[in-house]
Amino acid sequence: MNQFLWKVWLRINLLIAGKKYSAAVSTASKKTLRNADLARLLIAERSEIKFETLLYILDQIDRIIRGQVQLGNSVLTGTAQFTPRITGVWDSPNAKFNPAVHKIGLHIIPSAEMRAAFKEISVEVKNHQSSIKNENAHIKTNK
Repeated sequence: MNQFLWKVWLRINLLIAGKKYSAAVSTASKKTLRNADLARLLIAERSEIKFETLLYILDQIDRIIRGQVQLGNSVLTGTAQFTPRITGVWDSPNAKFNPAVHKIGLHIIPSAEMRAAFKEISVEVKNHQSSIKNENAHIKTNK
């Protein structure tokens, strides 16, 4: 048995013929960690560096990554590779970039270290009915 468990709820994917199902990872009990949270986790692992220093370093790493991506560079960390991308349809080979049609973005793929970490994750598949209840739990009606 793997150390980590991800639960997925299946949903009918209307873009695929024949009532095929696709999965959505549940984030019901998960949270988004920010740099301050990561600094606290590092301190909890007995880091001798002060919280403010760790947070400063993490923020500076983020700034450096953003700056390198702005320069058009790809950045590979121990977590992921960030590669600049432009998407959209051009009418001709001489067409100019149009922000209304073309989008600046990133292609983010897991690093080798992250792909190795995926091997420690088990997946529990939930049925479609659970998905309907789960997805609509946050919807309020005005009756």
